[in-house]
Amino acid sequence: MFSIAHRVYALAPIGVPTELPGAGTSLENPYAYDAAAREIKALAGRGCTEVLSERHGRAADGEPVILHMVFRRLT
Repeated sequence: MFSIAHRVYALAPIGVPTELPGAGTSLENPYAYDAAAREIKALAGRGCTEVLSERHGRAADGEPVILHMVFRRLT
């Protein structure tokens, strides 16, 4: 079974900036969003995606998290 991040990656058109969705999805939780964004970043490390922008913040407990990400699928 694929994670949400892998599903978003698989559905993203190649070469088109794609926002990792948050509000109204199961990624609405900042920790879930952060985990998915880190998966997309791991794909970038393998040359599958390029992270175009990301915004960082802190969760309720003060932990640093990724709150918003736009990426481009390369393969």
